Amino acid sequence: MNAQHVRRRQKPDQRTGRSIPGLPARSHAADLVFGVLNNGKALDGAFESQKAGGLHAGADRALTHALVLTTLRRLPTLDAAINACLDRPLHTSAAKAMAILRVMTAQLLVMEMADHAAVTLAVEDAARRKDTGKLKGLINAVGRRMVREKQALMDATPVSDLPAWLENRWRRTYGQKRTAKIAQAMQQQPAIDLSFKPGVDHQLWLERLSDRDPVSLNERSIRLVKPGGIDRLPGYEEGDWWVQDIAATLPAHSLIDALPNPSQTCVLDLCAAPGGKTAQLASAGCTVTAIDQSAPRMKRLAANMKRLGLTVEVQIADALTYSPKKRFDAVLLDAPCSATGTLRRNPDIGYLRRERDIQSLAKLQASLLEKAAHFVKPNGVLVFATCSLEPEEGEAQITRFLREHQDWSLDPIEADLGPKGVIQDDGTVRTLPHLSADQNGVCPGMDGFFVARLRAPN
Repeated sequence: MNAQHVRRRQKPDQRTGRSIPGLPARSHAADLVFGVLNNGKALDGAFESQKAGGLHAGADRALTHALVLTTLRRLPTLDAAINACLDRPLHTSAAKAMAILRVMTAQLLVMEMADHAAVTLAVEDAARRKDTGKLKGLINAVGRRMVREKQALMDATPVSDLPAWLENRWRRTYGQKRTAKIAQAMQQQPAIDLSFKPGVDHQLWLERLSDRDPVSLNERSIRLVKPGGIDRLPGYEEGDWWVQDIAATLPAHSLIDALPNPSQTCVLDLCAAPGGKTAQLASAGCTVTAIDQSAPRMKRLAANMKRLGLTVEVQIADALTYSPKKRFDAVLLDAPCSATGTLRRNPDIGYLRRERDIQSLAKLQASLLEKAAHFVKPNGVLVFATCSLEPEEGEAQITRFLREHQDWSLDPIEADLGPKGVIQDDGTVRTLPHLSADQNGVCPGMDGFFVARLRAPN
């Protein structure tokens, strides 16, 4: 038998596994989960780069996305089930095998994918890796036991899938009952919210998007209950809408609501990328200067504005060293933060952040808020926002600022501006992931945000 004939009988692409449908997506998912949990590598941008990693088919990329996010959202549940099927926990040196087990368990216990495919492909993935090949038998045994004992394993798993450090913080801040509701909301795949330009025919868009089970949240936003490719939806290429969680719309709406004439208002949007709030301000008629220190993110913002047909002045700059030639009628500061309010969309945050990070971020936010105040004209408006559930990054920032700047005042946000129950007694906004996204209280789920509107002295 000659060498050429031997090569023909081998499995094609033994190293990558591309010859087996579904394996590349599962293998890449395990790599990404391992990267987050063992190397502290954020998922930001990882899914966009999947094509370069060999995931050419849209279905493969979508499957990887679902596998990774589900695994990280439900990690305590998955780990409890895995450990129940092991005589003893895996050694830390078997971390890559543990990542494969976690992705397999997500398919079996949470995503309700085909049992045989989940187990077989996990075993194959392990077999094709040098550092996990010896554990393929163990992975097979665990998978088969899970298939047999699926219901018992799910019944015995933790009620909460929150990272322990966050759950402890939130119990102190929000109490046990609200934390349990937040934890339940964090387990769910978030819907997709679309923001529209003013004057949109809502009924028309509900009809055009009918195959995605659309729900009208207000006159500006429509929620798509069914997930799917965004760039294939009607109106994407035409720039009729942009993706923006309903909670993320509240900072810009709070600012616009305070303007007597938006079309005659110059607004500075600090830390602006990727541009959802920028689009809100520009589509309302404001003259917008958007700055951010990240060149790649600002490139994305500029592309978004071009697609939407909106004119915005874009500058790459650090807000702390920015020195404009003029003051602005209004400033929006969506400050860098721990982003714990976006855990539904970005579950890696719970494992990349630590409690000590909140204190350092709070110091940065205080400096940014101080700087932003200098950019506001007399009697102008400053809106401060963070996508965090931590009071140090929200309520405490405003309390400190007003204590140190007694000539400034809190400008209460009207109760009807946001969804039901998100406006606090002092007129600031606090959204929580389990609250309803509409005024009627029938459409649950949103990101966690804090928003405060401040008025500069005359």
